Amino acid sequence: MYSSGVPLTPPKPRPPSRGTPARGTPPHEPRQTNRPQKLPPIRKKSSGQNSQVAHKDNKHDESSKSSRTNSEESLPTIETTDDGTSSTKLGEDLFLSEDSPRPRDPFHGLVQPITPPSMCGDAALGGAEGLKRPRITPNNLHGIQASKSQEFTPHDPSTPSTRITCRSAGDMRKTLRGSDDRKPFVVFGIKQFRHELEKWKKTKKVYKLQEFYRAVFDSFESINETFKKISISSCRSRSGRSSRWLKRDRIPDPCLQHKFVGMVYEVLTLMPREVQKLVLKGIVNCLLNEWKSAKQESDLRAYFILLQNPLFTQTNTYGVFAHLLRQVATLNEHDQTLVTHWLRRLSTPRFRPIIERIHQFIQLRLFPGQSELPPMSNCGWWIPSAVKVLSMLNNANEMIKPRLVSFREFYNHSIDHIDVTAEYRQWENPASHSGFTFCQFPFILSLLAKLKILRRDQEREMIRTARDELVEFVRRRPTRVPSVSQLYLNISVRRQNLLQDSLDQIYGNRKQLKKKLRVSFIGEPGYDMGGLTKEWFLLLLRKVLAPDYNTFVYNNKSHCYWFADNGCENSSDLFLVGVLMGLAVYNCITLDIRLPLVCYKKLLSSVPKSGVLLQQPDAISGSTIQQTGSPVSGPNISQSGSTVSGPTISETGSTNDKETINQNLCGVIPVTLEDYRSIDPDMVRGLEELLNYDGDVEDDFGLTFQATRSELGNIRSIPLKRGGEEIAVTDFNREEYVQAYLEYKMNRSVYRQFLAFYHGFYTVCSSNALTFLCPEELEVLICGNAVFDLKDLKKHTAYQGYRSNDPTIIYFWEVLLSLPRELQKKFLHFCTGSDRVPVGGMQELNFKIVRTPTAQNMLPMAHTCFNQLLLPPYGSKQHLEGKLIIAVSNAEGFGLE
Repeated sequence: MYSSGVPLTPPKPRPPSRGTPARGTPPHEPRQTNRPQKLPPIRKKSSGQNSQVAHKDNKHDESSKSSRTNSEESLPTIETTDDGTSSTKLGEDLFLSEDSPRPRDPFHGLVQPITPPSMCGDAALGGAEGLKRPRITPNNLHGIQASKSQEFTPHDPSTPSTRITCRSAGDMRKTLRGSDDRKPFVVFGIKQFRHELEKWKKTKKVYKLQEFYRAVFDSFESINETFKKISISSCRSRSGRSSRWLKRDRIPDPCLQHKFVGMVYEVLTLMPREVQKLVLKGIVNCLLNEWKSAKQESDLRAYFILLQNPLFTQTNTYGVFAHLLRQVATLNEHDQTLVTHWLRRLSTPRFRPIIERIHQFIQLRLFPGQSELPPMSNCGWWIPSAVKVLSMLNNANEMIKPRLVSFREFYNHSIDHIDVTAEYRQWENPASHSGFTFCQFPFILSLLAKLKILRRDQEREMIRTARDELVEFVRRRPTRVPSVSQLYLNISVRRQNLLQDSLDQIYGNRKQLKKKLRVSFIGEPGYDMGGLTKEWFLLLLRKVLAPDYNTFVYNNKSHCYWFADNGCENSSDLFLVGVLMGLAVYNCITLDIRLPLVCYKKLLSSVPKSGVLLQQPDAISGSTIQQTGSPVSGPNISQSGSTVSGPTISETGSTNDKETINQNLCGVIPVTLEDYRSIDPDMVRGLEELLNYDGDVEDDFGLTFQATRSELGNIRSIPLKRGGEEIAVTDFNREEYVQAYLEYKMNRSVYRQFLAFYHGFYTVCSSNALTFLCPEELEVLICGNAVFDLKDLKKHTAYQGYRSNDPTIIYFWEVLLSLPRELQKKFLHFCTGSDRVPVGGMQELNFKIVRTPTAQNMLPMAHTCFNQLLLPPYGSKQHLEGKLIIAVSNAEGFGLE
C-alpha cells in the first residue's frame, strides 16, 4: 500500500568539531571516559556504514549542543520540499505542517462506520495511498505556524530510492529481520528501573533515566524488547496458542508487562522537560521508520503501548499524536481487531485516559481557540483518524460485560455546538457528500445531539404529512377551505371508556399518526397545550398494563413488565402499546413504562428503513413459529414491501435453511443471563446454581430439555430441541440447556406478542436517526430519567409575582425538599404531567412558580401544559404544607367533571 523508501539525498559527512562531547554524554555533567558512549550495536556494520554513522553522530552532537545554548524548546521537525527532497527549516513545528486539502475520510473500509440506509455500496471516502516518508532533524516545536511544503507526496518508482543510515534500530529493521547475527536489545528491567528511580529521587541526577527513555523509545523493536513478557508460557492464551491466533471465545494477550508500562509512563510525567522532548523525538523516529503497509504483531504491540503515552495530553504534541492516530486508523481489519482485543484487557484507570486524550484532541481541533494548531484545511484527516481510533476503543468497551467505562464517556459534547442536522443530511445523502461525518460513528454523539437530529427529522415528517393531506383535500374539494384541525392528529376520548375509544381513534386515523398529536377529554373544558396529551398517555398505559388485560406480566423484584406468555391473542392491545411508545418518541413525551433493557435491544435490532410501510397485526402474514422452535439468534429482519415474510419452523425446531431464519425473524437476538435477570431474577438465580453445581446434575436435578408454559390454566411442556423430552440435562450439556431455555423465553415464546408491539412502534417512528441510539438511550428517550434531585429543579426555577427570598417561596422549598420520595414524584407529576425527568435534565422543564391572587384557603393549581405551579401566598409553613400535600395527592383530571 505504501512505498518502503523515499528518494532522499544523504547529507554530506562533516568531520566532528573539537571539544564536541560524544553521544551518550549527559547534557549537564562532565564527560567521563568510563561511561559507554553509545548503545550496544544492533549488528555488525561495514566500515562504510560505521563512517557514515560516525559523521551523523558528530553532526547530531553539534546540533544538540547549539540547540541547548540557543533554545530550551528543541524538538524535531520535518519538511519535504516540492522537488521531492527533504530539508529542515528553523522555527517550524513538529508534524504541525500537513498536507494540502484532501477528502475528509481517507480511511475507507478500515473501521466500519454506520452506513445510511440509502447507500448502495460503500461511499468513496478517499484514499491515503502512496505516502512519502520525510526525514527529520532537531528543531523547535513550540508556537510555530504550519508549512505547506511539509507534505506527503506519492513516491515515483522510477526514481532511485536512497535510505539515510540512522542510529535507530527501527531504521535498519528490514535488514535485521533477515540476519542471524542480531544482538539482543538491553535495557532496564522493572526492578532496575525502580532502583534507578529511587536513586533519582535522592540525588536528582537524571542521566541514567534519561538514557533509559532515549533507548526505549528509539524504535519499535526497543519498545517491544523493553515491555514484552520474558516468559514464553505467559504469552500463551488459554488455548495454548499465540495471542495473534484469534478465537471468538478467547481474549488475545499482548504479552506485555502492563504494570511496567504504567510505571514508566507515570515517571515520565515527572521527568524534566528535556527528557520528555527526547521521548517525543524517539516516537517521531518510530513513526517515520514504520510507515509502511505490512505490519507484524510487534508493530501492533508498539502502537498499543504508544497510545497510552500521557505526553499526548499536551497541545504542542498534537502533531505527533495525529500521526500516531493516523497510522493506527489505517491498519487493516485483522490488525485493528487484534489491537481492539488488546484494548479490552486494559484496566479502567488505563483505558479511560486514552478516551479523554482523544476527546480533548477532537475538541481542540474543532475549536482551537488560542492554541497554535495548523489550519483545518491542511489537516482535515486529524478528526477522522481520531474518531476511528475512538471507535476501536468503543468496540473494545462493548466486548466487556460489564463495560470498562460507561457508554456516556464516549460522548464528545463539543460536537453539540456544531450543526449536527447538517451532518445528518450529509449522512443521509452520501451521493452529494462522500466524506467523513460524525453520524457515521454515532457513539460519539451525545444524547442531546441525537435528540436534536431526531426532533428535526420528526418535524420534517410532520410537515410533509400535513402538507400532503392538505394538497389531497384541496384536490378533492377545491371549493372548501381546509381547517386548522386537519394539521393535527385529533384524539377525543371518554375517561369511562378510555381504552376502547383510544383503540378506535388510533385505528381510524392510522394514516395520520405522523401528525402533531392533540388530545381532548369529552366533557372537560381543557385545551391541549401538552398537558392533556401527557394525561392521556399516563391513564392509557395504566389501563393496558393492568393485570386484568393479561397483556404484560409485572415482576415485583425487578419492577419490570414483560410480555405475557399465555398463548392468548391480544395483538391489538400490544399494537396499541407500541403505537403509544412511538407517539411518545414522536411527540417528545415521557412515559411511565418500565420494560427490561432486552426489549429495547430487540426493538433496535431490526430498524426498518424510513418510508417502509408496515402492516397492522391483523394483516401480517409472517413466520409461522411453533412454540417448540429451537434456539435461533439473528438481529436482522428482511422487509419486503409492506408485508413481513419469513420461514416456517417445524414443531421440532428444525429447518433446512437456518441462515434464512436468522435474517428474517424480527427481534430475535442473542440473549444472556443478564438480559433475563430483569425479567425473572429468581429463575436466573436457579440457572446460575445449575451451571455452578459440583455434583451430578443428571441425578440430582432430573431435568430434560423442556420448558413449561401456562395456557388457560393448564401447564404444557415444550421441548427446547428435537426430542428434548427424552434428552437429560447433564454436566456436559447444561450450558446448552441454559442457552436454549433463554432463547425460548426471550425470543420464541413471545415472538407473536413482540411482533405486534414492534409494528405498532415503527408504524409511528420510522426515522433513520433511530439507528444512532443504543438500547439505554432509547429507554431514556421513552421513559425519561427516574433519578432526580429537586435541588436541581430549585436552581432552574423562574418566578412570576414572587422573588426567591420571599417567605412563601422559602417555606415552599423547605416543605418540598423534606417530603418523602413518593410525594416528590407526585409533585413532579402534578406540575409537569410526568414523574420522570426528560433528556437534558431539570432545565428542560422550564419550571415556573406563579403567584395567584386567590384566597389562602385555595389549593395550589398547576398548568401541566406549561410546567407552571400556581401558588397562593400562604401565611405559614404548616398551612402551605397541608395544602400542597392535598393537591399533589389528588392530581388527576382537568377542570370540573
